[in-house]
Amino acid sequence: MSSENDPNNLLYEAITAPKKKLAFFVGAGVSIESGLKNFKDFSKQFLCSIGPDTWTHTKNKDIDLITERLRPEVLLQVIQQVHGNNSLKFYNSLDSGIPNYNHYFLALALLKGHCVFTTNVDTLIEKACENIGIACQPIFYEKHYREFLKKQPTDFSSHLFKLHGSIEPNKAGLSKYKSIRFTLNRVGLGLGESTAKVLSTCLQERDFIFLGYSGNDHFSVHPELLKTDSDQKVYWFKFLPETTLKYTSSSSDFQSQRNNLLKEASKNLSAAKWEDISLREVLIKREPRSFLVEGNSSSAIKNILTELVSSDESPEYLKLNSKLESFQADLNSLKRERKSSLSWVENITDFKRHLCAAMLWIRVRNLTNANLELKYADECAKDDKEKAEVERLRATTYSITRRSDEEKPSKEDLLKAMEKFRSQGDLVAMVEAHLELANILRIDRNFDIALDELDKIEQELVKIKSELQKQKRAYDYPRLMAYLLFLRGLVYGLGRKGIFKDKIKGIECCYKASDFASRAGDIARKASILNAQGLIISQLAERTDSMFQEAEKSLNEALALHARIGDPRSCFQQSRNLLLVHRLRLLHSKSKVRDHWLDVAWEESNRTRDYLKQVKVGSGEPTRDKIELRFRRAQLLGFKKEIYKANKEFKKVLGYWAKKKESHQQARVWQDLLSLAENQEEIQNCLSNLLNIIESLFQSEDEQDKYKNDRLRLENIMDMLIDAYDKAYEISDRKSLNRIINLGSQGEKIAKNIGDDNLICCFKIYNSIPIHSLIPLEEVPYPQMKSTRG
Repeated sequence: MSSENDPNNLLYEAITAPKKKLAFFVGAGVSIESGLKNFKDFSKQFLCSIGPDTWTHTKNKDIDLITERLRPEVLLQVIQQVHGNNSLKFYNSLDSGIPNYNHYFLALALLKGHCVFTTNVDTLIEKACENIGIACQPIFYEKHYREFLKKQPTDFSSHLFKLHGSIEPNKAGLSKYKSIRFTLNRVGLGLGESTAKVLSTCLQERDFIFLGYSGNDHFSVHPELLKTDSDQKVYWFKFLPETTLKYTSSSSDFQSQRNNLLKEASKNLSAAKWEDISLREVLIKREPRSFLVEGNSSSAIKNILTELVSSDESPEYLKLNSKLESFQADLNSLKRERKSSLSWVENITDFKRHLCAAMLWIRVRNLTNANLELKYADECAKDDKEKAEVERLRATTYSITRRSDEEKPSKEDLLKAMEKFRSQGDLVAMVEAHLELANILRIDRNFDIALDELDKIEQELVKIKSELQKQKRAYDYPRLMAYLLFLRGLVYGLGRKGIFKDKIKGIECCYKASDFASRAGDIARKASILNAQGLIISQLAERTDSMFQEAEKSLNEALALHARIGDPRSCFQQSRNLLLVHRLRLLHSKSKVRDHWLDVAWEESNRTRDYLKQVKVGSGEPTRDKIELRFRRAQLLGFKKEIYKANKEFKKVLGYWAKKKESHQQARVWQDLLSLAENQEEIQNCLSNLLNIIESLFQSEDEQDKYKNDRLRLENIMDMLIDAYDKAYEISDRKSLNRIINLGSQGEKIAKNIGDDNLICCFKIYNSIPIHSLIPLEEVPYPQMKSTRG
């Protein structure tokens, strides 16, 4: 049977009579049967050893949360900052092991001229090769990858490439973990340049078979798999116990499967199957040359080797037969002899345990738990140096997310903190405080000053880049650059004048920021960047009517990443933004497809509501988030012609904003109520209320000051006047038309004061309309304008 139809035959041919040279990519799954823990269990055991007293059991919910969200390499890198090279001793648990069927299969694959890539740092493949007499010289240092590329033509045959370093058993002490330490120091920088080049080149030249690999290391390998274009095939073996191997045909819609998995994740964040999502992202990239194989690949490989050793008497198979016969006995013996190598953890102070826990919580963006651990660490600190470490970490929490107004640091506090951190030589904390200052300036809509600050910070970051590498904190550079470019993108794309040129700059900044966030393995930051990027694109789409799909793509990717880290509030915000884009698409669509986009928008509003239910709120008073969602759902009810329900919801929203005395928000609601008004009395009531509010807004100096930095706010008023003119003209309401014309004149003056030529032009249309009462209504010119609301 052809290997195209039989995955067992694909593996059998690979080590008997291969038709072409292949590349195998293997992860931790291939070593589990050798008594080694998978990456998640490996991480849990480590956290139990070095965490606070509450982390004494691997089933602790805090440990589960951290190991779900952080790759082991990222986790170990954070731990290394606290415990230094002692943390590397934990790799002793991977320093011994007995090769299993998978490792011997890979050894035979090397013999046949295939190559193997692995993210594993254990030496079980090398031991398997040694046991049956096959030469194996692994490559795991960046300089060796560089030398490999110099050989022309490049020949991948019979090479073992270890992408995350390797234990070197022939060396003594901590020196045997030198390459692993190098990899940990690079977390946030991605694979080394030459390492990445070797992988991408091979992806372009050979078909790949993935075994025991989750695809979840988004800080290094996964980005390379996604960005490398290739016409070669991919066979991804997904392990399922007690199941025979079977293909999921390449003609199946992996994109649809991924979307369905994301929908499931939206209902229950903790049950999200991120490994399934990650592997499908790679398969989508290669469709229709990608194949998903589900089943017990280890059992299939065991059967293949058992068959071969019974029929082949070549030297390699004779030695292999002997090793396979003694495998279980050797493994049992090893388990009895294996001793703990973690005696050093007994001397860890409570201060370091809580400090380390706080750092881990910061990396997973759980500030509540982080601040709690920082409080405990502060109580355990024995000197000023340790207290300063606590304060430094507290400062970093401000750059992660903007807190509520009561807790937000002031500009003066941040300036003092910057000087303090500079004097202490804590360059990272200094930059973080400076970035938060720029963010506050952005929030206060001081956009030009914020941009100046960001330029200064970038110059500072370039200066300290080499120093960060010396301090083994190289990952901080891309992490900080991601935040810097993200803020710059927000200023250009969603702030300032909102002109096309600025929005393009904003998108460019987001692209660059996203690349840095990927290198840093900072999923939360990347999600925020994609969200901003999607919003900017959606605003461009509203103007050009041609970019909705790109906006949806960015927002969907952001939602996937927020869901991956299990943050319901961010998921709600993401889904809400998608709802806004779907609504815009509805407004811009032709009549035949409006019902489709209305259904899509309504379904998204349900998902948004489900996310919001998972967000913890303080008081029983409706939050602004709930009110905003009620407003959007009321708009959709209007589109669905459920007028009574829509009006009922709008009036609840109106009551909330009236209580908060937010006139602009009240005007937004009256604008929608006007669109639903069904008779002259209702229309005149809505017109009167809407125009009264706009008049009060135009008479407010505070409101006019806001227009200087928020042009969209004034543009919204222009839209309201357009809609009001339509309705007033419809019912021959000359009194309202005269008011609208006068308000248009006032709007033009405001637009001139803030120097917005586009708004001046839009408002100027009203000045060309005669307003004396003797002109018959039918002679009143009708402005040929289209509201951006549709």
